[in-house]
Amino acid sequence: MDFEKGLFVVDIQKLNRGSQADGVFYVEKKRKGDTKFGKSYLSLTLKDKTGTLDAKIWDDAERRDKEFQEKDFVSVKAVAEAYNGKIQLNIKKITKTETNSVDPAFFIKTTDCDINMLWLELEQIINSLSNDVLKKLLSEIILADAETSQLFKTTAGAKKLHHAYVGGLLEHTVAVARLAEQVSCLYQDIDRDMLLSGTLLHDIGKIVEYKQAGVSIESSDAGRLIGHLVIGIQMIDSAAMRLGINPYSDKRILQLKHMILSHHGRYEYNSPVLPMTAEAFVLHFIDEIDAKLNWLGQLQKENQEKGADWSEYQNLYARQFFLPSQSAVDNNADSDLENNG
Repeated sequence: MDFEKGLFVVDIQKLNRGSQADGVFYVEKKRKGDTKFGKSYLSLTLKDKTGTLDAKIWDDAERRDKEFQEKDFVSVKAVAEAYNGKIQLNIKKITKTETNSVDPAFFIKTTDCDINMLWLELEQIINSLSNDVLKKLLSEIILADAETSQLFKTTAGAKKLHHAYVGGLLEHTVAVARLAEQVSCLYQDIDRDMLLSGTLLHDIGKIVEYKQAGVSIESSDAGRLIGHLVIGIQMIDSAAMRLGINPYSDKRILQLKHMILSHHGRYEYNSPVLPMTAEAFVLHFIDEIDAKLNWLGQLQKENQEKGADWSEYQNLYARQFFLPSQSAVDNNADSDLENNG
């Protein structure tokens, strides 16, 4: 496909104020507002696979508002400006770009991991289970249906925070399973099969909860009305009944469902029950570890792109994070050694 993307978001974020910033972007959000003097303007959130940035159209906003919509691709000619410590675009010219002329690979963020290798690892974990009931159940849910398998490989792990990209769900699931394996080796009283089974299924409902809409991750109707915890339970119940297992009386199935329902760990995090088994308790914490480290990793990449050691203030955690690049840390250490040597 002969497609000219122009600058990426990550490139624009490095520009100096007043620099020209031209490129093709996806319009994630569009809002019309008025200045304190009553003049209309458009406020946009533009997106590509490297991130999002804010943009404004100050001139002739009423007419331009009719020329493109949210979820359109647009070609922009703009000038980089600084606002609240961030680069935003002052758009001088904007033109709708037809979707069929755009290469989606420039706009959809995907995992850096090898999906096929992750899937092979997941299959090996299921095959390693010694409990026949759990092995059959996981095989029935994850491996038996081609559509489910494909969705597991391509669904995002979240809409915004952690693993929010194509393949993120599988990447996150396998990473948490690796942690589970280590914990089960260190603590002999942990039921390895139960912990790993809960790990592999803890977010399975996200294959229904999330959907790819253009280049954005959105919640499905089922995701909004029911949520991935309940969807996951429904999937377990259906698979168990297909296997001739009563999901309401079999204790192993009940423990497994408890892990799904409790893995958010707190009522205020939409967990309907709190962890009440050792395996459920472990799952909550290792899920948190991988999710938070992935999120911090994304923040660190942003820091590196800006040449900063500290992140911007994170409202969710009421703090900034010190996330220097490893090369900067190593260089400082080398410098200290030279000075002391």
